Amino acid sequence: MNQETSELRDIINSQDDIILIIARDYGIENVNRSGLTLLDKNREDVIGEKCYQALHAKAEPCQYCPFTQTMKTKQTEVVERYDTTLGKHFRIKSTPILSERGDAVKCILSIRDVTERVNTEAKLKRMQQELNLNRRLVAIGQVAAGMTHEINNPLTGVIAFSQMLMQMDIPENMKEAVEVIFDGASRVVGIVDRLRTFARQDRPEKEYTDLNAIIGNTLAMRSYEMRSNGIEVTTHLATNLPETVANVGQLQQVLLNIIINAEQAMATSSLQKKLTITTEQVADRIRVSISDSGPGIPEEIIYRLFDPFFTTKDNTSGMGLGLNISHGIITEHGGEIRAQSEPGSGATFIIDLPIVAETREREPAKPADVEQAEPVGARILVVDDEPHICRALDRLLTKNGHQVDTTSSPLKALEMLSEAEYDLILLDLRMPDMNGIEFYDHIKAISPALQQKVVCVTGDVVSAQNEAFLHETGIPCVAKPFGVSELMRQVRHVLEGEKNDAQVTYSRS
Repeated sequence: MNQETSELRDIINSQDDIILIIARDYGIENVNRSGLTLLDKNREDVIGEKCYQALHAKAEPCQYCPFTQTMKTKQTEVVERYDTTLGKHFRIKSTPILSERGDAVKCILSIRDVTERVNTEAKLKRMQQELNLNRRLVAIGQVAAGMTHEINNPLTGVIAFSQMLMQMDIPENMKEAVEVIFDGASRVVGIVDRLRTFARQDRPEKEYTDLNAIIGNTLAMRSYEMRSNGIEVTTHLATNLPETVANVGQLQQVLLNIIINAEQAMATSSLQKKLTITTEQVADRIRVSISDSGPGIPEEIIYRLFDPFFTTKDNTSGMGLGLNISHGIITEHGGEIRAQSEPGSGATFIIDLPIVAETREREPAKPADVEQAEPVGARILVVDDEPHICRALDRLLTKNGHQVDTTSSPLKALEMLSEAEYDLILLDLRMPDMNGIEFYDHIKAISPALQQKVVCVTGDVVSAQNEAFLHETGIPCVAKPFGVSELMRQVRHVLEGEKNDAQVTYSRS
């Protein structure tokens, strides 16, 4: 071996890249030290072996092989691929060795491990996707907050007036019609509540949570789609299921993702479409199992379901982030999520969450409000920019013995406070010209004590500004649309100087 050949061999052996000399028949004529390290073989065992046998344990050339292309085109070919056998990403470059006549007689195959770079790029891409997703969720939350306010304002009048009518001595046929109106409006209340919950899903706060209730609300959100697609839903929800501490919106996001995936899996199935959801306590865990009757998940991909950007859908159906984000949410909650499936027999997603025993002291139950005497004769100011809500509150409060003044103008309300003394103010937070927060600040200059006699009545309790205001001041708030009995409870509590446990009260009646 001459000095030039020896130096060339040393140079090739010093390379971190794997370098092989491949003959036309795919036989390996030479390999450097990095290649032997990767293959964990001696040189004598590699020389003469087919490259697809040595590198990939295959019986025939690989479909993606750049060497095959190089021998056809006489050009350098480069591919990047993930090697399932070695569990790494490789950049494979095939460079032709040409004869004097210009024929490709063999080639140099250089293989570089690019796993770290690919993982870094995937991580950056995932972070960017999650950032974009969070921005969209924030935008959705802002839209949802505005929508709930706009829906709740007219809905408040419908519910309040229908409740007052039902309490009156009216003909039976009219009472039936009013009950239909009230029931329909109450159904809309449920829809708005679920929209409100979804609007709050990006918030990090956690609370004691009833998993069965979250499942019920999530199924209600998809009830129309599942009925339209002929999906039969069965639930087996354990009674007395322990609570956990969780972010309600995030758990709902996980359940929605799994349920929608199940709907899509069953969409093309000729079998009866069934979705079954079960909750149970297993040791010190709460378990929810979601099963579908779809085609199942192939064994070769089930272990990759929670990988970022892995998807079996086309490019228009998703980015492959849903289950990955769901996995992150459940893990952050101290839980586990996994999938089980047999091809042709559907799939089951299992979520285990920790049981968190409540340590807060519960106050003894108070006697029912209906049994307590109703204070009468208070002078109450209603400030709300919706005239029909002012009329409803005027009629309701007057019926209960109070003296009521109403105005849709916060500026006019400040003049009225300067001219008369009021025992209570019912205040909307979202108004033009001056919002409720600004109005509350102006009250202090007129009568600081009156700030303790304010009850907020608003359809927008999900905005960060309103939430922060309610938290800082501690004043009670009745969320629109409110029920007559709930509003009167809050009025009585404030007039009597009592304080409620729940600062924001939602009503279904």
